[in-house]
Parts: sequence; C-alpha cells; structure tokens
Amino acid sequence: MGWATGTTTLWTAVNERDGLGDDLVPDNTTSVKEDGFYGWPFAYFEKNPNPRMKGERMDLVNTTLTPDISMGAQTTSLGLAFNDKNKLTAPYNNGIFIGNMVHGTGAYWPGIKRCLCHLKMAGQQGPCWIFSPVLLPVATKAP
Repeated sequence: MGWATGTTTLWTAVNERDGLGDDLVPDNTTSVKEDGFYGWPFAYFEKNPNPRMKGERMDLVNTTLTPDISMGAQTTSLGLAFNDKNKLTAPYNNGIFIGNMVHGTGAYWPGIKRCLCHLKMAGQQGPCWIFSPVLLPVATKAP
C-alpha cells in the first residue's frame, strides 16, 4: 500500500483469490475508496459473482467497485511504489511501479515482471507497460 505522491489517495496491490481457473481472477492494483466494496468474498473483478458463494449477497455483488489496473491472472502482485517527487526523469513522472511474480501456468516459467503505470490527474490511470521483464520461456529449464 502507498499514498500517491502529492495526494490523499491510497493505493494497494491486490492478490486475488485462486482456484477459479488459470485465467481467473485477475490480480490488480487499485486506489482505495472510503467505504468502497471490492467484492470479497461474494464477487471478483467488477461485478462477477463468485461461483463458490452460489448467488449470496447479490446486493453487495451489485455494488462491487472495479479495480483501477488489471495485472492479469496468476501474477501475484508483490507491491507498489511511486516515483516520489519525480526523482526519475520522464517517462517515469507521475508513475506507479508495480512488481509481479509470474507463475509457471502459461507460456513461461516463474519470473518477475515490473510494470510502470502512469497516473493522470485526479487519480485516473494512464497507459501501463512492462518495463523490465525477467521471464524464462518454457523451453528454458527452470533453475
């Protein structure tokens, strides 16, 4: 968790639940809204009902907030940091750095990828990109 530089907006990196399939549920990074409901345990990512809850608390499912940034499923968000006081030069200004561990469930063995997402004024998300992947292709033997 961390406060966006120069704001009162709290952000957090979220590791979502597991066991709903290789492509579900996307881990995410999001700003935290006061009294916001983010789904647990009744919904996941947006307003998708959790099938394990069998339709319970649809009133809460319908109020579930959508996370700001999807990191993809099985990515395990490790944390976040802001380019505090823009110590790094452009294009890193107003950025949030997010570290993820990639699991070996797809085309790659486990590894680390680091993402940079730009934050626009008023906490809105700008473009994101992977700026430092360290992944081993399946053809490579894992250490």
